[in-house]
Amino acid sequence: MTEATIDPTVVPQSVIREFPLPDKLPYNINGIIYEDYPYRNGERKNAEINKGIISLARRHNFYIPQLNYVLGQGSRSLCFAIRRQSFQIVVAKKKNKTNDNSKVVGFIIYDLGNGSWSNKGSFCLASIEYWLVDKAFQGQGIGRTLYNYAEEDCASCAGPNLKVMFDKTDARLCDLYTKLGYKLIKKYDGKEIDNLEEDKHIIWHKIRIYKFLYPPSAGGDVVVYESEVAD
Repeated sequence: MTEATIDPTVVPQSVIREFPLPDKLPYNINGIIYEDYPYRNGERKNAEINKGIISLARRHNFYIPQLNYVLGQGSRSLCFAIRRQSFQIVVAKKKNKTNDNSKVVGFIIYDLGNGSWSNKGSFCLASIEYWLVDKAFQGQGIGRTLYNYAEEDCASCAGPNLKVMFDKTDARLCDLYTKLGYKLIKKYDGKEIDNLEEDKHIIWHKIRIYKFLYPPSAGGDVVVYESEVAD
């Protein structure tokens, strides 16, 4: 665990840039095009990308109803509809050699506004929501490139602390998220964390900064707040 003291309005580059990547999408790495799929005018309406994401999810039996909601093709609840705005989507596409069409071979969906890490409401917590790469394209670094970009974007926009929910019965996912620095945390600031342990899904966290330096208020002093984490 890394201890760092930061101004929450400025995340140091030394903290967030563990995996240097091009600053802006789209970009091409080994023939795979990575691009942002933004939320505009209340929806995500690129039919080709929507079809590509859902088609990939169907081939892998991967959270199809939830992805339909994220893409605006269902109405789960008002709360979920509002959350669509904070979902960020990056897709990986392979261009067809015979025409201009492209195939979605991977994607990652992450949420920049998924709650507050500190019980005092002082620091945002981002979350990795859905992350999938076509089995035919796995082992080429596509999934890691998607993840690296998402983590960097979260760090620069919402803060470097992350959470992920996944199927705890899947040993491969447990190993993957352990290697990425996530772990099960029982308490934060002395408060029990709901990790959904009664369900087959579980929530793990990745803490990269747990000590915050707040700018002084008008006429006030600088405040340093250090959170307590219990494994």
